[in-house]
Amino acid sequence: MIKFQGEISQDCKKWFLKREFKAYLILSCLLALLYAIANIVIALLWELIALLYLIIPIVAIICFSLPFRKFAVNRVPSIVSIEDNFIECENEKEYANNKLDDVKKVIDLGEWYIVKFYFPVNLRWVICQKDLIVEGTIEEFEQLFEGKIIRKHK
Repeated sequence: MIKFQGEISQDCKKWFLKREFKAYLILSCLLALLYAIANIVIALLWELIALLYLIIPIVAIICFSLPFRKFAVNRVPSIVSIEDNFIECENEKEYANNKLDDVKKVIDLGEWYIVKFYFPVNLRWVICQKDLIVEGTIEEFEQLFEGKIIRKHK
């Protein structure tokens, strides 16, 4: 069994929040663009007053971005364990587990690893901070994911 437990460092948390915000922003902008296209089509077919509804997605993106940090901080994993061909990730509000076969790659960023999964998995990625390992060793972790580790030290 390999287990990482504890609060991740500020650098790691900053990286996590940056990645989550980028994904959130891209998704929000994509949805706003689809909404805008639909409104333009409706406005061209019926009335130009419908173009006023284009303000709604802009306001929605701004409103949803304000509480983002508080929401994303709650998603930071506090326990990551690997046992019996499964990787489990949990924090105060969420729990998820996946098969090790679903791991696409493991990125070594120096102080922590990012475990990425293939698409239809309920986790996009998991953070394993090296100094938070409480069971097992880093060597065992790297041996488990041999051939999938990509080193991207800062």
